[in-house]
Amino acid sequence: MSRLHLEGGIDLSKAAILTRRVGRLAVAEGVLPTTGNPSINQELAAFGADFGKFSTRPGKGRIVVPEWLAEQPKPIPLLLVNDFGEDRSTVECEQKIHAVFVKKGLTYEAPHTVQDIEHFNIRDGAYNVYQHVSTALSDEQPSVFVGVVDPGVGTERRGIIVSTEEGYTFVGPDNGLFWPAIHHHGLHIKEAYQIDPDKFSESSATFHGRDQFSPIGARIATGEEPWEIDGLIKLDPETLVKYKFKNGQVIEKDGYPNIKLWPEGLPLNDKEARPTHIKITNPKRFDQKWEEGVKDLGIELGIEHTESGDSIIIPVVPTFESVKVGEPLCYMGSSGREGLPEIAIRNGSEKNGAGNRLNVDIGDLLEVEWVYGNPIEQELQEGVLATE
Repeated sequence: MSRLHLEGGIDLSKAAILTRRVGRLAVAEGVLPTTGNPSINQELAAFGADFGKFSTRPGKGRIVVPEWLAEQPKPIPLLLVNDFGEDRSTVECEQKIHAVFVKKGLTYEAPHTVQDIEHFNIRDGAYNVYQHVSTALSDEQPSVFVGVVDPGVGTERRGIIVSTEEGYTFVGPDNGLFWPAIHHHGLHIKEAYQIDPDKFSESSATFHGRDQFSPIGARIATGEEPWEIDGLIKLDPETLVKYKFKNGQVIEKDGYPNIKLWPEGLPLNDKEARPTHIKITNPKRFDQKWEEGVKDLGIELGIEHTESGDSIIIPVVPTFESVKVGEPLCYMGSSGREGLPEIAIRNGSEKNGAGNRLNVDIGDLLEVEWVYGNPIEQELQEGVLATE
């Protein structure tokens, strides 16, 4: 059925409209008189005489046109971000998503899933959401992000839906998981909703990701607007939990582990020069066996031990091969729109990886100082390779 209202309505032949697809309907937005603005959508205006007069949906400022005009809906990408690892919980979330697609008669494609997040680590999940929004922005691709990094599930923490003017919707717990992506990318919140727990009384107390977030995210990805979904309460965006990355914060450790530091990009000095070194101080102290472990390689790390922690000066270079095997380096990684400063040890992994040698965890705040103007390191910056 087409959802039409014949209450006196608006003549489509006299309206300028911008259209987009929602579900099985073509929804017209931005209804304006043509006087002084003749930008009528030709595709729909051509059918004006057949349509006659139709009304807007009450309070929504929209014209709803017959289903026969609308194209079949094309779901937008849905990304499932969770800390389940290899647990079957991911499959259960995907089953709920699949059920929504089937009910709407749509072809189901399993959503892309991010699972390499540390258990219970909201910061790690937040960075992953941030990174994938960054990619979506570069591709100008509207997306739905379902987040299930939720150590507070079952408590009074809220379940939320946040949609932005840029076309991104976030569904998950109100624990700060989505805020870095929204804040640091400068997204503009259009609407925010709380999931009413009384409307989801059949949901389990400890798996909202499966019983609430996944099906709601799937409904939005397949064309529904949040205000069309029963059980959502309008929310003031100012009340959302706001977690922000801090300068010098470790926001990810990869499998080696190398570490990624916030913020993106390398800071230029007043002469527009890039830094040649980064000085890192960790109040937790470095791995005490690190210096001994590289002596056989002829490497002097120059670690400074002070009351405020251990410090090391590391060259900023373009590639891993710019330093000797076993030496630390800082390079610009591929994460984010500008890249994040990443700290690694050439050919280092596991206990010899930079994250373990520097003794850091995700969320740790390091003291960072950028150093400029060393001519030897400037040669490295230009790509001169070190001699092994």
